[in-house]
Amino acid sequence: MDLLINSLFDWLLSDESETYRILWLNPSMTQMAIIRLWVERLETSVIQVSDFRQAVDNHQIRLLKHDPFALYSRPDDMFSEAARQQRDAAYELIKPLVVDSIPQIFDPHQRGSLIQEVARNTHKSKQTLYTQVRIYFQRGQTPNTLAPDFQNRGGPGKRKTAGEKKRGRPNKNGETTGVNITDEIRQYFDFGKQLLEKREVKTQLAAFDAVNQNFFKLGYEIKEGQPVAILPPEHERPKISQFRTYLREELDIVKMTEATIGEKRFQSNCRSMHGDSTTMAFSTGSLAQFDSTPVDVYLTSQIDPSRIISRVTLYLGVDVFSHMIAAVEISLRKASWEGFKVAFSSAATDKVLLCKQHGINITPNQWPCNNLFDELLTDRGEGNNLQNRSITTALDVNFSNASPYRADMKGIIEQLMNIMNEILIDELPGSIPDEVVRGDSDYRLNARLDIKAFRRLVLRAILYYNQYQYIRNYPVDLFMISDGVPKIPIKLWNWGIANRGGLLRRIDNQALILNLLPRSKASLTRDGIYFKGIYYECDIPEIQSRIDRIAITKKRESLSISHHPFDKIDEIYLHLGKGETALCKRTNNPKTQVFPGFSFEEVDNYNISETERINAQIGQQHQGRAELHAHRDSEVETSTKIAEQAIRDSGLSPHARLKNIRENTKAEQEFEAQQLQSSSDAVIDAQNNEAELIAENANQESSDVRGQSSSNQKSFVPRPTYSQLLRQLAEEED
Repeated sequence: MDLLINSLFDWLLSDESETYRILWLNPSMTQMAIIRLWVERLETSVIQVSDFRQAVDNHQIRLLKHDPFALYSRPDDMFSEAARQQRDAAYELIKPLVVDSIPQIFDPHQRGSLIQEVARNTHKSKQTLYTQVRIYFQRGQTPNTLAPDFQNRGGPGKRKTAGEKKRGRPNKNGETTGVNITDEIRQYFDFGKQLLEKREVKTQLAAFDAVNQNFFKLGYEIKEGQPVAILPPEHERPKISQFRTYLREELDIVKMTEATIGEKRFQSNCRSMHGDSTTMAFSTGSLAQFDSTPVDVYLTSQIDPSRIISRVTLYLGVDVFSHMIAAVEISLRKASWEGFKVAFSSAATDKVLLCKQHGINITPNQWPCNNLFDELLTDRGEGNNLQNRSITTALDVNFSNASPYRADMKGIIEQLMNIMNEILIDELPGSIPDEVVRGDSDYRLNARLDIKAFRRLVLRAILYYNQYQYIRNYPVDLFMISDGVPKIPIKLWNWGIANRGGLLRRIDNQALILNLLPRSKASLTRDGIYFKGIYYECDIPEIQSRIDRIAITKKRESLSISHHPFDKIDEIYLHLGKGETALCKRTNNPKTQVFPGFSFEEVDNYNISETERINAQIGQQHQGRAELHAHRDSEVETSTKIAEQAIRDSGLSPHARLKNIRENTKAEQEFEAQQLQSSSDAVIDAQNNEAELIAENANQESSDVRGQSSSNQKSFVPRPTYSQLLRQLAEEED
C-alpha cells in the first residue's frame, strides 16, 4: 500500500470513526503527520508509519477515495477578484508556518511559540493564525483552500425569517403594498397548492382567489341576493406574485402538470423527448406508418358541380426509413378498416399505372414504391382488427399499435399530414380557415374541386414531396454523410435499397477520457444537453429533473461544459459548480446519430456545408413548387368554371346548396360505384370481343389455307383489340 500526502482515511476508534488527512511523511518513511477533520480545532499529531500499516491490516483504518475539499482545486478564473485577493493575503500570512516551519508546526509543543512569533510580526491575532493554519491543513494544503466561502454566505437554500419591515423593492409611488410571508401565510398558500395538486382548480390565479376568499376575507356582503366575500385592502394581504414564488419553491411542476392534464396527454405533449421514430426502421420497406384523417376542404359533386359534398378521408402510408409516401387513398367515407386495407394495398400498386389512371404521366424512377412492408404501425382501430391475423399469415406483415392518445409514436405520418395541408390543402377553394370571424362568408360555399380533381392534386403533391421536400431534421448516419445523400425522400429510399439490403456495416468507436479541456457553453433542453448540434446525457438526478422542467417550460438553460475540440465528440464534461464535474456521453438520440466518430471541428464544417446544401435545395424546391402551383391553378380554374356555371344554371341559393350535403355525398358515392361497375363491364366486354376476334382470325387463316378468294380477304375489317377498346373508353371519359 502506497502512502500519499493529502490522502484521507477513516480511523475506527471504539464505536465511531474519525476522518484524518496525511499531511507529511519524513524522508525515511518512518513517521507521518496527520490532522483530524470535521473539528474546529487544530488537532495534529505525528505517528509511526508502522503503526499506521498495522492498523490498516487490522481493518481499523479505511482509505477514502473521495476528497470533499477537491472543489477548491479549480482554476483562478473561477474565483472572484475579491476571493483571490483574500486567498493570497491569507496564504502570505501563514506561509512562514505551513511552508518554512515543517515539520515543527505539527508538534503541539512547538506550535504555540511559532504562531506567537508570526502574530507579533504581522500584528494578527493568534486565533486568526490558528484558524487559517487549520483550514489550510484540513482542506488539502493548497493556497486555494484559503479562499473565502462566499457561496455559503447568506444562508443559501434556507428560509429567511421576515421582520416587521416589508421586504422587496419599495413601491414607485412611495406607498406600502403587500405583506411579508410568514409561516401562517405559508400554511394558507399550502391550501392553494393542494387545490392545484388535486386538480380542484386549473390555474394559479384560481388557487390564489381561493386562498384570499378562505383566509383573508373580512366578512360578507349581500349583492344581488348572493353573499360576496369582502377582502382587505391590497397592502394588507399577499400578492399573487408572492403566491407564485411560493409555488415555484414548493410545487413539483412536473407532477402538477401530469396531474392537471392526465398521464396520457402528458406523455404525448409534455414529456422530455429522447427519440425519433425514424430509427425504428433500419432499411427501406422494413416499417411503415399508416394513418387517416378527414381532409380540411369541402369538394363539389361529380354528378352536379353545384352540389357540395362532405370532407373526404385521406389515407397515407409512409416508409419510416426514407419518409417516402408509398401508399395513398382518398375515400368519400369515414375512416374504416376497409379503407385502410385499400390504402395498404396501394403500397404495392405500380405508381406509373396509378398516376396514369388519373391523367398524370410519370416514370418508374419518380415514384419507385411498389412493395409491401414487413411491419405496419397503425392506430389501435386498425391494428386491433381481427382481420390482421389473416394478413399476417398470408403476407407476412406484422402489425404494431400506437398507444391511445399517443400521436407522437407515429410522429412521421402525423407531421406528414401537416405538410400536406401546408403545400396543398390550405390553398384550395373550400378549405377550412384557421379562424372564422363572425360576418365571414361560409367557406363551404367556396368549394370548386370535385374528388377527381382533388385526387389528381394530391398525387401531384405527393410527387412534389417525394422528389423535392428537404427533411431538415432527418437523422442521417455516418454512411449517408460520406455518400452525400440529400435528405429527400426519394434519395433516401434509393440509398436504403442500395446500401441496407440485408448487409450491415459496423464501426467501432473508441472513447477517450480527457483531463484538460477548454470550457464552452451548452444548452440544457428537453432532449438533453445540447452542444454543437449534438445531445448528451449524464447520470446526475438534478440534471434529469431540470430536463423534465424544461420539457414543461420550453425554456433552455445555459450550462458550462468542457470539451476537446480536435477529438471525438462522444464525451463532454459538465461543470456542476464548486469545482465538480460530471462525465456526459453522447446519447443514442437519433438527432446525434449523424456525428459518430466526428470531431467538434468536423461537426462545425459539416454544419456549414449543411447550411449551404439547404440553401441550394431551396431553389429546387421553388422550381418544384412552381410546377405544383401551375397544375393547381389549372385544376382550380377548370373546376371553378364548371362549378360556377353549374351554380348559375341550377339557380340554387347558398342556403339551398348547403341544405342537402349529406344526400349529395350519398349520391356521389352511388355515382362512383356505377362508374366503377361500368368500367368493369367494359373490360369484360373487351375481353370477350378480343376472344371472338382471335377465333375469327383463326378461322379466316384456315380459310386462306383452303384457298378462299383474295377479294373476300380484302373486304374483311378486323374488330378492335382489347387495348384499343380501353383506349377508346378512356378518351370517351375525358
